[in-house]
Amino acid sequence: WNPRRSIIFCSWGAEEYGLIGSLEWVEDFGKQLADRAVAYLNVDMAIEGNYSLRGLSAPLLTEELFAVAAKVPNPDAEEVAAGRLTVYDTWLDRLPDPDNPSKPKIGGIGAGSDYKGFQHNLGVPSLDVRYTYGPVSFYYHLFMKEQIPV
Repeated sequence: WNPRRSIIFCSWGAEEYGLIGSLEWVEDFGKQLADRAVAYLNVDMAIEGNYSLRGLSAPLLTEELFAVAAKVPNPDAEEVAAGRLTVYDTWLDRLPDPDNPSKPKIGGIGAGSDYKGFQHNLGVPSLDVRYTYGPVSFYYHLFMKEQIPV
């Protein structure tokens, strides 16, 4: 398989200190990114647990994320035995959107991670995905005592 477009994998430093690594890179390559980037996929906290996929997305990528998750076979044998054959099926079952229960819950992209420079500074549609461990999430478990709903 060869991608039709370039794919760049990056590992950022200093996110907790003002997103310095990613913002500097966006500043350095802003013109090329604004002209050529199709999307930014953020996976800085890829796995917190095995409860469900969780996502934040720009509106332009929401349906694409649903479509891709519906193509990924479910890795959990118990979920498959319960009839949830894809990652999307478990996401929908465990984290339904309260406003539209026929879709999984997905949050809007904010400015709290490395996607900020891409989404807000350059207008590159962005999403953030991770496997989470429950219906609530501790973004910074060492520093925060309060549970934040996913």
